[in-house]
Amino acid sequence: MCSSQPPADSTPTDPRESRESRESRESREKPGAREDDPQGSALPAAAWLIDGYNVLHTVLLGGQPREGTDWWGETGRDLLWERIQSFDGLHRSESAAADLRPDPGNAGPDALEPGTVWIVFDGKRPASNQRAANPQVVFAPSADQWIVDRVRSSPNSSALVVVSADHQVVGRCRHAGAQIVTPRDFIARCPPRVPPPPPGCLEPGSE
Repeated sequence: MCSSQPPADSTPTDPRESRESRESRESREKPGAREDDPQGSALPAAAWLIDGYNVLHTVLLGGQPREGTDWWGETGRDLLWERIQSFDGLHRSESAAADLRPDPGNAGPDALEPGTVWIVFDGKRPASNQRAANPQVVFAPSADQWIVDRVRSSPNSSALVVVSADHQVVGRCRHAGAQIVTPRDFIARCPPRVPPPPPGCLEPGSE
C-alpha cells in the first residue's frame, strides 16, 4: 500500500514565503567552497565576481565608518584594485590590451572566462577609470544585482566564485549554483605588495 507520507528529506513550502527568503533558506542546503578549503584554492579554474564596496569595507577598511573617508571614491576603489593585483588565481594575459573592454558592465556570461576577476562597484563609471588589464572593474546601478544576474544567466554557474559578505547576495548566488568565498578568505589570497627598495639600497639579507 502506498504511503501518503512525504519523503523524509522533503521540506514543506510556505506559499507566503518570499522568493528571496526561500532562496536564502534553500541555499543553506547547497555547499559552496568546501569547509576545509574556505579560500577556494582547490576550486577548478573559475571566474571571480567581487562585491567591490562590500569587500573594501568589511576587510580592507576594517569596518570603518563611511563618513570622513574616501572609501566610496577613487581612493578606495584603487586600494582594492591594487590589492587584487596580487591574487594568486589571477590570469595574466600576455597582452594587456587583450583584456581591455570598453564597457565591462555590458559583459555577458561568455566573458566570464576562467582566471578573470570582475570587481563590481555601485554607480556610474568615471571617465578616468578605464582599466586595461585583468582584473576588470565594472560599474553598475546595483553591484549586487549585476553579480546575481550573471550567475543566474551563466550556463555553468558552478564555474563562478562570488566574493561577498552580503547575506542576500550570497544566498541568491549559492542557490543559483555559484561557489562562495568570504571577503576575508579572498583577501588572504591577495598578499600586500612589498615596494622595491630605493635605488642604491640593499635588500635585507643581500649583504
